[in-house]
Amino acid sequence: MRHENTHAMNIRKGLKVKPVRGLVRKHEVKPTAMTMSTPSLPHQWLTQGTLDAEYKQYLFLAWMQAIRRQFDNARIYPALGEVIVQHQQLHAFAEARQAHRDQQPGRLVGLDWEQLRPMFEAAAEHPDLEAYFDDCLEFALPELDRAFAEGRDLFDWVEHQIHLSPVGLVPLYTNDGYLLLYDESQHFLRAYRYEKSWVELDDDRMIRVSFEPVEERFKKLSESFESVKLGLIKRFSDLPNPATFLARVTMGFPLEETLLPISKRLLLRTLQQS
Repeated sequence: MRHENTHAMNIRKGLKVKPVRGLVRKHEVKPTAMTMSTPSLPHQWLTQGTLDAEYKQYLFLAWMQAIRRQFDNARIYPALGEVIVQHQQLHAFAEARQAHRDQQPGRLVGLDWEQLRPMFEAAAEHPDLEAYFDDCLEFALPELDRAFAEGRDLFDWVEHQIHLSPVGLVPLYTNDGYLLLYDESQHFLRAYRYEKSWVELDDDRMIRVSFEPVEERFKKLSESFESVKLGLIKRFSDLPNPATFLARVTMGFPLEETLLPISKRLLLRTLQQS
């Protein structure tokens, strides 16, 4: 069992005591996604531009601060995706340097970010290049490890707050259907039509799910989800017996950055079992 880091536990406590900053509050439901600047750090930040460790630390920590602001507001994507990419690439670079030191084929001058392969040169143009890499890896790797753990813990916690269940009987055909997202704290309902398809990736056949929004509104307390399903069947006659799933939450998580992508993953997991 993985232990939560302090940052993730603080997020949990904050969510339990009061709504996370930026979340939708009662009577303030906004069907469209709330906007917030997307943090971004160039994949080649380590080898691009001025090779000055102090300057690169400033850029990196500014990006990390933006990432943590996203996590503090329970906005998981695209921040976690950015962290994962940087985490993988920097660790690949560190491993390549270590392999170089073991084999000594020439001086390491960079990394081919497309192939994640080290680039060597008989003599480096920058006399302090190795020291520069040492300094950057020293401050960046621990920060990325912590951010990766924080984002993963936040993702896992949010995933456990989303309860996915079928609405009525699940038919044999599940390639098309509906996903109902219901925020109990706002009594707000969003309905999406999903379509399951198969894609080939590196000789592997994988399932892909695409979503199309069809309805968003407040739900009456007396209204059942079965009646919501029947209403969709009447409106869209091309799906007379649709597979319909309900994702319920008790907190107003950000829609585009958190609730929808994690609900998609839960639905995909369910469809893979059918």
